[in-house]
Amino acid sequence: MKLLGRKILFRSPAPSEIVIFERIGSERIKELIIPELPAFVFDSLLEEIYLSPKIIYNFISSLGQIEFRWFANAKKLARYFAWQLWNVYLLSCLKCFKPKVVVTLIDNHGAFHWLCAHYREAEFLAIQNGSRTKVEFRGLQSPYRIGHLFCFGKYEKDLYSQAGHRIDHYYPLGSLLAGYHRPKTRQGSNPPYDLCVVSGWRGNIGNGPDVQRTMTSMKKMDRLLGRYIAEYGLTAVVIMRSEPDSPDRNIPVYGNEKEYFRSLYPEHVRLIDPNFKERNIYQVMDQARIIVSSGSTAPREAFGWGKKVLYCDFTGTDLYNDYESAIMFKNDDYELFKQRLNEIRLMPDEEYRHKMGDYAAYLMNYDPEHPPHLFIRQKIGEFLQ
Repeated sequence: MKLLGRKILFRSPAPSEIVIFERIGSERIKELIIPELPAFVFDSLLEEIYLSPKIIYNFISSLGQIEFRWFANAKKLARYFAWQLWNVYLLSCLKCFKPKVVVTLIDNHGAFHWLCAHYREAEFLAIQNGSRTKVEFRGLQSPYRIGHLFCFGKYEKDLYSQAGHRIDHYYPLGSLLAGYHRPKTRQGSNPPYDLCVVSGWRGNIGNGPDVQRTMTSMKKMDRLLGRYIAEYGLTAVVIMRSEPDSPDRNIPVYGNEKEYFRSLYPEHVRLIDPNFKERNIYQVMDQARIIVSSGSTAPREAFGWGKKVLYCDFTGTDLYNDYESAIMFKNDDYELFKQRLNEIRLMPDEEYRHKMGDYAAYLMNYDPEHPPHLFIRQKIGEFLQ
């Protein structure tokens, strides 16, 4: 039976010691972290809805978890109430799963935080999948609530603490994906490109104020970089953000990502499509002497393993990039931009790594001897005992 496009199952879900919250990222968790352990993927979109006396009992008994808040706007009030009812249903199912571990790759998921606050019988593990910025914390209905956060570095602990989020345990391990894929793509001491540009293309997410500001900032950076590459005759590569057949490749107002870059960079600059399955971005970054971006997580991952990086943010705010000036540039004057890039590009690699080592570990605690996927696997094993 189907209702509103969802399959109705007149039974309770079967128990599962491990529940992976959200289908997005679930394959990575299964393949990289728990390849030999059974787990149930529980998607909050509820493609399958369970109905049984047990579910109904759990739902009614959990209604007391609803928090009432007053919103002057009736639509906001209705949305907030509906969101909590949805979460109560998720909680009703979770009580049937009786998990020991609930793990997600969507560390900024509001429903996951709500469940962590209201279900005390399991360990909740969130694995950071991207850089978090101050702009994400504006207008939150509730602060983050996470039992165990496997994060990039101590930077997150400071950022989350200042924002009032409640995290019980921090594990600054670096990036799950970079820790797994980087050893396979490691480049020698003579990379073929002088410069790698990591795209900050926002994709098909609308054209709100944040998108407008960051896309405008990115275009300023790309114009400066195109001029700089041409002036010095540098070898350069752009790793784009959208795969060729993705709906993010062609977006209203801004057009096609590949055509956008081709219009701003010299003809000899190579444009590379990303391959999300193979994570070719790590190999591309490793093949360059310096990496420049307006707002991708990837350069931060490369910074952690010792690459030269520079973030450019011309939005006039620290909402999107809140890094120290050592890797941050905010003045769109070309002569100053050129001077700053030359300072970094011409600095010997060993001198750069020595100078930036502590800050790199603070932002991205990369340790090839202890990759995140093995540490998290061990933790899950401990929680299952």
